[in-house]
Amino acid sequence: HLMCSYLPLRNVNGSVVGVVWASVDITERRIAEEQLLASQEQIQDQMSYITEANLELQNKQLELEIANKQ
Repeated sequence: HLMCSYLPLRNVNGSVVGVVWASVDITERRIAEEQLLASQEQIQDQMSYITEANLELQNKQLELEIANKQ
């Protein structure tokens, strides 16, 4: 992956006489962004699982409390 920038090259009168361009290889940056996104998705999945498990545990505890009070 390349990130490119282009600018007009002007003379002292302001006329365009050429183009100046620069490019930067951003392959490693793209790979890092993709890895970060995958990691964030994995953490979100884990948090959802933990939340569900916690809610199920709390529900079981409440059911036991109710059963013990009856």
